[in-house]
Amino acid sequence: HGSHGDLIEAEGAYASMFQKTSPGPVLYATKSVQLSAVYEDRRQPENINPFVFLIGCPGSGVSLVKQMLERHPMVAVADNTHFIPTVLRDTGAQSDVPLSDDLVDRARTFPNFDSLGLDNVEVYKAGGMSDTYSEFVTNLYNIFAKKAEKELVAIRAPVYCRDIRLLHDLFPWARY
Repeated sequence: HGSHGDLIEAEGAYASMFQKTSPGPVLYATKSVQLSAVYEDRRQPENINPFVFLIGCPGSGVSLVKQMLERHPMVAVADNTHFIPTVLRDTGAQSDVPLSDDLVDRARTFPNFDSLGLDNVEVYKAGGMSDTYSEFVTNLYNIFAKKAEKELVAIRAPVYCRDIRLLHDLFPWARY
């Protein structure tokens, strides 16, 4: 019995099961996290976005965590863009691939992509700086963060619960 955070800290059966189903480092809303310390295990500071994925079913608290992160001075929140795994899967790819004009166009024209607020010049700039699809997505979210005058990006996309393994393969540094 207890909250998610309490059960994780107890390091019992619940924590063991949760760790087995989580593909990487996890950011717990119940623990105090020093974001500057998190940078230490990253590749390069410019390659840390997306930083966290907010994934959960209705009633799980994702909306509350989103509201908290929106007020954080370092974190911009992208809401329900849904394009990352879908665009990749639509090409038949199961993992990261070299970036192509087709992938850039598929992302740019994906429903809800406009919620990022990036114009075509910014999208093609991100594409021009990227060799792979994951680098393209990272560069898109770096531009998104810069426009929001923040450093890190959290992506709220509850439907990504089906794609955690692929997202982890693309962005091994990301938290969930």
